[in-house]
Amino acid sequence: MADNVIRRGKAFSQSRIRELRELVMDGFSNNEIMRAMGMTATATAKAIHNHARDIRRARRENGCTLSCRASSERTVLVMIEFSTTKKMKSRKQRKCSLCRETIEVGERYARYSGKYEGDFFDEKYHIGCYNLIGEYCLSTGENEYDDWCVMDWIADRVCSDCPKHHDDTCTGKVFRCSMVLDILNCSEVNDNATD
Repeated sequence: MADNVIRRGKAFSQSRIRELRELVMDGFSNNEIMRAMGMTATATAKAIHNHARDIRRARRENGCTLSCRASSERTVLVMIEFSTTKKMKSRKQRKCSLCRETIEVGERYARYSGKYEGDFFDEKYHIGCYNLIGEYCLSTGENEYDDWCVMDWIADRVCSDCPKHHDDTCTGKVFRCSMVLDILNCSEVNDNATD
Protein backbone atom coordinates (compact mmCIF):
# COMPACT_ATOMS: atom_id res chain seq x y z
CA MET A 1 0.00 0.00 0.00
CA ALA A 2 3.02 2.32 0.36
CA ASP A 3 3.24 2.32 -3.44
CA ASN A 4 -0.29 3.76 -3.73
CA VAL A 5 -1.19 7.39 -3.29
CA ILE A 6 -4.67 8.43 -2.28
CA ARG A 7 -5.59 11.74 -3.87
CA ARG A 8 -9.10 13.12 -3.59
CA GLY A 9 -10.48 9.75 -2.61
CA LYS A 10 -8.95 7.79 -5.49
CA ALA A 11 -6.14 5.24 -5.15
CA PHE A 12 -3.69 5.56 -8.02
CA SER A 13 -0.20 4.06 -8.08
CA GLN A 14 2.76 6.41 -8.43
CA SER A 15 3.68 4.82 -11.76
CA ARG A 16 0.14 5.39 -13.13
CA ILE A 17 0.26 9.04 -11.97
CA ARG A 18 3.66 9.44 -13.68
CA GLU A 19 2.33 7.82 -16.86
CA LEU A 20 -0.75 10.07 -16.84
CA ARG A 21 1.38 13.17 -16.19
CA GLU A 22 3.77 12.30 -19.05
CA LEU A 23 0.94 11.68 -21.51
CA VAL A 24 -0.75 14.99 -20.65
CA MET A 25 2.52 16.93 -20.81
CA ASP A 26 3.36 15.36 -24.18
CA GLY A 27 0.12 16.85 -25.52
CA PHE A 28 -1.93 13.69 -25.98
CA SER A 29 -5.71 14.13 -26.23
CA ASN A 30 -8.10 12.53 -23.74
CA ASN A 31 -8.96 9.82 -26.29
CA GLU A 32 -5.28 8.99 -26.82
CA ILE A 33 -4.72 8.89 -23.04
CA MET A 34 -7.79 6.67 -22.66
CA ARG A 35 -6.41 4.14 -25.15
CA ALA A 36 -2.85 4.26 -23.79
CA MET A 37 -3.90 3.72 -20.18
CA GLY A 38 -6.73 1.28 -20.94
CA MET A 39 -9.40 3.32 -19.19
CA THR A 40 -12.94 4.37 -20.07
CA ALA A 41 -13.65 7.93 -21.19
CA THR A 42 -15.23 8.80 -17.83
CA ALA A 43 -12.35 7.27 -15.86
CA THR A 44 -9.83 9.17 -18.00
CA ALA A 45 -11.58 12.51 -17.47
CA LYS A 46 -11.86 11.88 -13.73
CA ALA A 47 -8.21 10.85 -13.44
CA ILE A 48 -7.04 13.97 -15.26
CA HIS A 49 -9.32 16.12 -13.12
CA ASN A 50 -8.28 14.42 -9.85
CA HIS A 51 -4.59 14.73 -10.62
CA ALA A 52 -4.69 18.13 -12.34
CA ARG A 53 -2.74 19.74 -9.49
CA ASP A 54 0.09 17.21 -9.91
CA ILE A 55 0.03 17.74 -13.67
CA ARG A 56 0.17 21.54 -13.30
CA ARG A 57 3.02 21.22 -10.79
CA ALA A 58 4.97 19.02 -13.22
CA ARG A 59 4.40 21.55 -16.01
CA ARG A 60 5.76 24.35 -13.81
CA GLU A 61 8.79 22.25 -12.78
CA ASN A 62 9.61 21.65 -16.45
CA GLY A 63 9.14 25.33 -17.27
CA CYS A 64 6.13 24.55 -19.43
CA THR A 65 3.39 27.16 -19.22
CA LEU A 66 0.79 26.70 -21.90
CA SER A 67 -1.85 29.31 -22.59
CA CYS A 68 -5.48 28.34 -22.21
CA ARG A 69 -6.02 28.27 -25.99
CA ALA A 70 -2.87 26.30 -26.75
CA SER A 71 -3.56 23.71 -24.08
CA SER A 72 -7.22 23.29 -25.06
CA GLU A 73 -6.24 22.38 -28.63
CA ARG A 74 -4.46 19.19 -27.55
CA THR A 75 -5.24 18.44 -23.91
CA VAL A 76 -8.54 19.19 -22.25
CA LEU A 77 -7.99 19.43 -18.50
CA VAL A 78 -11.15 21.41 -17.89
CA MET A 79 -14.10 19.74 -19.52
CA ILE A 80 -16.59 22.60 -19.50
CA GLU A 81 -19.52 21.96 -21.80
CA PHE A 82 -20.81 25.52 -21.49
CA SER A 83 -20.48 28.48 -19.15
CA THR A 84 -21.65 32.05 -18.73
CA THR A 85 -20.60 34.98 -16.60
CA LYS A 86 -22.86 37.83 -15.52
CA LYS A 87 -22.16 40.80 -13.31
CA MET A 88 -25.20 41.61 -11.21
CA LYS A 89 -26.45 43.28 -8.06
CA SER A 90 -27.01 41.02 -5.04
CA ARG A 91 -30.59 40.84 -3.78
CA LYS A 92 -29.63 38.69 -0.81
CA GLN A 93 -26.45 37.78 1.07
CA ARG A 94 -24.22 35.29 -0.72
CA LYS A 95 -20.81 33.72 -0.14
CA CYS A 96 -17.89 34.41 -2.45
CA SER A 97 -16.48 31.17 -3.88
CA LEU A 98 -12.89 32.44 -3.62
CA CYS A 99 -12.53 34.39 -0.36
CA ARG A 100 -15.51 32.75 1.41
CA GLU A 101 -16.65 36.15 2.71
CA THR A 102 -20.17 37.53 2.44
CA ILE A 103 -21.37 39.40 -0.61
CA GLU A 104 -23.70 41.98 0.93
CA VAL A 105 -27.17 42.95 -0.28
CA GLY A 106 -26.88 45.61 -2.99
CA GLU A 107 -23.22 44.80 -3.72
CA ARG A 108 -22.24 43.98 -7.30
CA TYR A 109 -20.85 40.49 -7.90
CA ALA A 110 -19.88 38.14 -10.74
CA ARG A 111 -21.95 34.99 -11.20
CA TYR A 112 -20.18 32.20 -13.10
CA SER A 113 -22.33 29.20 -13.99
CA GLY A 114 -22.28 26.34 -16.45
CA LYS A 115 -21.82 22.60 -16.85
CA TYR A 116 -18.55 20.82 -16.01
CA GLU A 117 -18.09 17.09 -16.66
CA GLY A 118 -21.86 16.58 -16.63
CA ASP A 119 -22.44 18.51 -13.39
CA PHE A 120 -23.94 21.98 -13.21
CA PHE A 121 -22.14 24.64 -11.18
CA ASP A 122 -23.08 28.13 -10.01
CA GLU A 123 -20.35 30.20 -8.36
CA LYS A 124 -20.50 33.75 -7.06
CA TYR A 125 -17.51 36.08 -6.65
CA HIS A 126 -16.84 39.60 -5.45
CA ILE A 127 -15.91 41.63 -8.53
CA GLY A 128 -12.35 42.00 -7.17
CA CYS A 129 -12.03 38.26 -6.48
CA TYR A 130 -13.29 37.44 -9.98
CA ASN A 131 -10.76 39.88 -11.47
CA LEU A 132 -7.97 38.30 -9.36
CA ILE A 133 -8.78 34.87 -10.80
CA GLY A 134 -8.69 36.27 -14.33
CA GLU A 135 -5.37 38.02 -13.68
CA TYR A 136 -3.93 34.80 -12.15
CA CYS A 137 -4.98 32.74 -15.20
CA LEU A 138 -3.51 35.29 -17.62
CA SER A 139 -0.28 35.62 -15.65
CA THR A 140 0.37 31.90 -15.14
CA GLY A 141 -1.13 30.52 -18.34
CA GLU A 142 -3.30 28.15 -16.31
CA ASN A 143 -6.89 27.41 -17.28
CA GLU A 144 -7.79 26.23 -13.77
CA TYR A 145 -7.16 27.71 -10.38
CA ASP A 146 -6.91 26.56 -6.81
CA ASP A 147 -7.49 28.97 -3.91
CA TRP A 148 -4.06 28.17 -2.47
CA CYS A 149 -2.28 28.63 -5.80
CA VAL A 150 -3.89 32.06 -6.22
CA MET A 151 -2.94 32.95 -2.63
CA ASP A 152 0.69 31.89 -3.21
CA TRP A 153 0.78 33.85 -6.47
CA ILE A 154 -0.49 36.97 -4.67
CA ALA A 155 2.05 36.48 -1.86
CA ASP A 156 4.89 36.28 -4.40
CA ARG A 157 3.73 39.31 -6.41
CA VAL A 158 2.46 41.68 -3.71
CA CYS A 159 2.72 40.57 -0.08
CA SER A 160 6.50 40.16 0.00
CA ASP A 161 6.91 43.92 -0.65
CA CYS A 162 4.06 45.05 1.62
CA PRO A 163 5.10 46.90 4.82
CA LYS A 164 2.04 45.54 6.68
CA HIS A 165 3.16 42.00 5.92
CA HIS A 166 6.50 42.54 7.65
CA ASP A 167 5.24 44.37 10.75
CA ASP A 168 2.45 41.83 11.47
CA THR A 169 -0.43 44.30 10.98
CA CYS A 170 -1.68 42.36 7.96
CA THR A 171 -5.21 40.97 8.40
CA GLY A 172 -4.37 37.94 6.26
CA LYS A 173 -7.38 38.49 3.97
CA VAL A 174 -5.32 38.71 0.80
CA PHE A 175 -8.23 38.35 -1.62
CA ARG A 176 -9.95 41.46 -0.19
CA CYS A 177 -6.82 43.55 0.49
CA SER A 178 -7.05 46.96 -1.20
CA MET A 179 -3.29 46.98 -1.84
CA VAL A 180 -3.47 43.62 -3.65
CA LEU A 181 -6.45 44.74 -5.74
CA ASP A 182 -4.77 48.04 -6.65
CA ILE A 183 -1.33 46.63 -7.51
CA LEU A 184 -2.77 43.82 -9.64
CA ASN A 185 -5.31 46.18 -11.30
CA CYS A 186 -8.19 44.06 -10.02
CA SER A 187 -10.10 46.77 -8.19
CA GLU A 188 -13.80 46.31 -7.81
CA VAL A 189 -14.84 48.42 -10.76
CA ASN A 190 -18.49 47.60 -11.27
CA ASP A 191 -18.72 48.22 -14.99
CA ASN A 192 -21.08 46.26 -17.23
CA ALA A 193 -23.19 45.17 -14.26
CA THR A 194 -26.91 44.62 -14.60
CA ASP A 195 -29.60 44.89 -11.96
